[in-house]
Amino acid sequence: SMDYSRWDYNVSCCREVIISLRLAEGFSMIVATILAIVFIRALFKTKVLHSNLRALFLATTLTDSVIMYSRIYDLLHTDGRVREHVGVMISKHVGWLFDVHLVYLMLVERYYAIKHNDTYDEISMDVPVRTISLIIVVLIATSALSVPAATGILLPSFYFLKLFINMTSAIF
Repeated sequence: SMDYSRWDYNVSCCREVIISLRLAEGFSMIVATILAIVFIRALFKTKVLHSNLRALFLATTLTDSVIMYSRIYDLLHTDGRVREHVGVMISKHVGWLFDVHLVYLMLVERYYAIKHNDTYDEISMDVPVRTISLIIVVLIATSALSVPAATGILLPSFYFLKLFINMTSAIF
């Protein structure tokens, strides 16, 4: 096994591996972009879900795209060294911060939908005042969790929670 700290980035085989991996990652970003566009179009064409939930799914897709596109800066440099530009780091952390808050907003929205299922489908219930006040309380309560998640400490559990919420929101 090779220690990556001693990897010679100027050797042609190592450079070919790096370029191949970067091309594969770039291709997967293109596929993910196409799938995100198809998902957003289907989300707004079908109008099966309530407008609140559609807006949250749209915001989640867009913040995931911001996090994904922050890798473009690294993909363009094929010498193997990781470069973190300040703008790239800020966009990643802001994207993770929004993603963490969107998970909690989905929980709040689903809770409100279950509690008020008899009047929830009315047009006047698109963004109720009580939901907004509850969202503010949740944002304040979860701000302590957002900083560790934005730094990458809680990301595996965060994405598991996000997957769980997306799967269970289809049930309710």
